[in-house]
Amino acid sequence: LKGGFLPLTDKSSPNEIQREVQMSKKSFKRALGNLYKQRKVDIKDNGIYLKNGE
Repeated sequence: LKGGFLPLTDKSSPNEIQREVQMSKKSFKRALGNLYKQRKVDIKDNGIYLKNGE
């Protein structure tokens, strides 16, 4: 996450995800889901934000 923000969401295209984080969309969604369940990230319409203090 650059500055605590990643301009991707689970709706991003597979090509965008591959370019930004070098992983498949399936792996990205799995990792994002795990981080969200651990309350480490917030998912908003414009991207993913690292929660404060993490």
